[in-house]
Amino acid sequence: MIAIFLGRRDYTMHSGGGFLDRAFGGYDAAMTPAEIYDAARGWWRLNGDRAASESYALAVGDGYGVQVTEITDWRYHDAIGRWAFAGNILGPGDPIHDRWVGSRVPRPSRNPIAYLPDAT
Repeated sequence: MIAIFLGRRDYTMHSGGGFLDRAFGGYDAAMTPAEIYDAARGWWRLNGDRAASESYALAVGDGYGVQVTEITDWRYHDAIGRWAFAGNILGPGDPIHDRWVGSRVPRPSRNPIAYLPDAT
């Protein structure tokens, strides 16, 4: 599982050529599930081969898991040299969601990207 540690919500206009165009990044507790999904999706500087081997993405806000997405697609943006994913948001009752959402997730480094075991 790839963990995306979101900072404070802030303006960050990125054009993703239609794959991920957004005006905000980061996290705050008032965000909708769709806003969290878009904030977590990208654009990230990471090892594309390593990320492509991951099945799930965990959005982490304020030190807690706030959303899990089952990854279905990765895209590379040549102009900015970064990656973004798409997928399906998992909800209550899914074992990966239930294991991680609401759980404290320690940040292992200053890097906003970390890798965690998928195990429930």
